Amino acid sequence: MKTISRFASILAAFTLLLSSGSVYAGTAPAPQDPSAVALIQKVLNSNGLSSPGLLKDFNATGDVHHYWAGKDVVDSAQIYALGSDKFRFDSTGSTNESSRVAGMHGQLQTGQNVETVPATAFVITVNPILPVLELANAVGDNNTRIDYMQTGQATTAAIALQRTHQDFPDFVSFRKVYVIDRASLTIVQTIETVAFSTQDQISRKYLYGNFNTVQGITVPLAISEYVSGQNTWTLHLTNIAFNIGVSSDLFAF
Repeated sequence: MKTISRFASILAAFTLLLSSGSVYAGTAPAPQDPSAVALIQKVLNSNGLSSPGLLKDFNATGDVHHYWAGKDVVDSAQIYALGSDKFRFDSTGSTNESSRVAGMHGQLQTGQNVETVPATAFVITVNPILPVLELANAVGDNNTRIDYMQTGQATTAAIALQRTHQDFPDFVSFRKVYVIDRASLTIVQTIETVAFSTQDQISRKYLYGNFNTVQGITVPLAISEYVSGQNTWTLHLTNIAFNIGVSSDLFAF
């Protein structure tokens, strides 16, 4: 059974959906449903990301609620992102942890204890703060399959991304479904499944709400993770700023 620490699961993996295509299986371009691609473009335009490449970095602050052992433990959260392959999440209070990802490498620091997190742990999510960026990077990528899905509800639509990875020996596939509210064109839920050659599987669901517009970009200020139906953490953002010149030194190991 694959296990991932409760805090490492918050990290934006940046390794599956944003890595270079050279490490992925398949010689022919993966199919991309034109209906799905058209919907993605509508979502990007509506969320202020018609040119996602102009978004260079961001810094966000708020509170993160960790749920375990029947307790709700609240920490202060400080989040940094730079480009498409660097992410940092600091939690101070009860945990005092700092998780950092740079490309295919990760690190979890608790106090003076530093733990290197293997690349196979970063198969969970690309960006728990702005999942719309994952859709932007998928369009035109020959190694990402994009499908349009029916949700069974008139108010929502869904898009599925799927990739097969060769870089990790025991990794088989990654599939993520994005549920989109038709009226607001915001991503309100994502469901991701990671399959391994050992027949193990990791599934997670993220819920997004309390949307606000910051610097012209639509941002969910409330994000919750669920594993096997259990709410593992909830993040409440109070501030977020884009293109502020986040230093690459913040992600050094």
